[in-house]
Amino acid sequence: SSGSLEAIQFVRENPVIRIIRSRRNSLDVAISKQKHHKSKSIDAHCDNPDPVQQAQCIEQVRAAGTNMTLNPKKTAEFVQEFVELEDGTDRLLEVLGVPHVKVTYENLYFGQDASEWMKVFRHIGKGPAEGLTLEGLRKSMGHEATFNADHRKTIANYDAVRKALEKKQLAYLLH
Repeated sequence: SSGSLEAIQFVRENPVIRIIRSRRNSLDVAISKQKHHKSKSIDAHCDNPDPVQQAQCIEQVRAAGTNMTLNPKKTAEFVQEFVELEDGTDRLLEVLGVPHVKVTYENLYFGQDASEWMKVFRHIGKGPAEGLTLEGLRKSMGHEATFNADHRKTIANYDAVRKALEKKQLAYLLH
């Protein structure tokens, strides 16, 4: 929209504003949206100070995201549209010359080291310059994965969804 374009141009002209461009696997976005749509009573993010209630919440969210039946055609269409939107945003930032750093949700929250977070901190000029560990990050965030790393466990009709994604050259998003 013209409002979005104006905002991006403003950021380009005001380099004090730091843009962190984070992308997430578009199929995982579709799955998350479906999980939270079908399970309205389940929290999107577990954040309970009581360890027992926190563990129960995490288990409920994991269960809701296991063996889900997805509409293959609608899922593939959503994923395709989302990928196109994300690619368009990346192109726009590049074409307009907006300074930014690119990171992925997967590397931020499930990476094997803290390098993705270090990219963010270096870009914004704040936070630790060195010595950041994944263990330290996870302790400070209190974040715990609530999804299955294997789409075969997440998607009950995996083969049908895989075929629909293959038709749109999007099967690379499966893990």
